[in-house]
Amino acid sequence: MPRPLRLVRGALRRLDSLMTRMALPVAERAPTGTAGQRENLETFFRELPADAAAREYIGTHLHRLVTTMSLVPVAPPNGVARALELGAYMQMTPALGAVCGYAEVRGADFGPRGETVRKTLSLRSGEFTCDIDLFDAERDTFPYPDGHFAVVLCCEMIEHLLYDPMHMLLEIRRILEPGGKLILTTPNCASLTSLACALHGRHNPQIFA
Repeated sequence: MPRPLRLVRGALRRLDSLMTRMALPVAERAPTGTAGQRENLETFFRELPADAAAREYIGTHLHRLVTTMSLVPVAPPNGVARALELGAYMQMTPALGAVCGYAEVRGADFGPRGETVRKTLSLRSGEFTCDIDLFDAERDTFPYPDGHFAVVLCCEMIEHLLYDPMHMLLEIRRILEPGGKLILTTPNCASLTSLACALHGRHNPQIFA
């Protein structure tokens, strides 16, 4: 084996050993929903109205979508619970309302500050309408009052930021109600798949900005 690859293999072995020692005990890991909840979510995503490209995306990322949404707390039956998805692609966004029971769901995406786009989907449970607010999550003040949302989703987005994620994280903290939840996910750029892609030089290794 060439020396550079031997060095990479040795580094990976050391990293794997370190991460194994740092791993949380099973009891401390976040729950990922009951079997019934996951089944409901999988059915919901499979039945979403979508074009061919969106259908292929859902098929590829179905496990991730279900696992992520399994982490979202179900809205209380009484009261008005609000949820926000940053970088909304209208897949997890409708699930926040139709499956998790949030009375008010908004989306956000990158675009000219102050503009809002309204999107609609026809679901089995009825028509889902969502306003998607446009702004720059790295620079702009989020257009929501303090303590407005019970949950904020920031999924597969933080790796695309060009400058510093702290502005976005501080704004998320501001708009979350006391005890509110942030669900944040990102591709593992240190995974064996990502490292193999980087070494191969032909495929996206999930390393962006």
